[in-house]
Amino acid sequence: MALDVVGAEVAGLATAAGLAAAGFFAATGFFAAAGFAAGFAAAGLAAGLAAAVLVAGLAAGLALALAAGLAVGLAAALAATGLAAAVFRAGLAAALAGA
Repeated sequence: MALDVVGAEVAGLATAAGLAAAGFFAATGFFAAAGFAAGFAAAGLAAGLAAAVLVAGLAAGLALALAAGLAVGLAAALAATGLAAAVFRAGLAAALAGA
């Protein structure tokens, strides 16, 4: 930014410009550091939330898989029991018919 000051001393102008620049960079540096810290905290929060969602999803998936496996296992056991009962009844009927 060009400063057009009539009658100002060059040394005083340079000093004022230097102080203004130093203040500007100090202020922007502060806000940049604060923004970086806030961004880092937000990233950590997002990562924590993502991990929590992942763990919750994994737990829900495992619970569903366990329930599905249990249901399939029970169905297979009942089917095997029913088949065994049918074979037993058929064998008993054949033995009674032969006797």
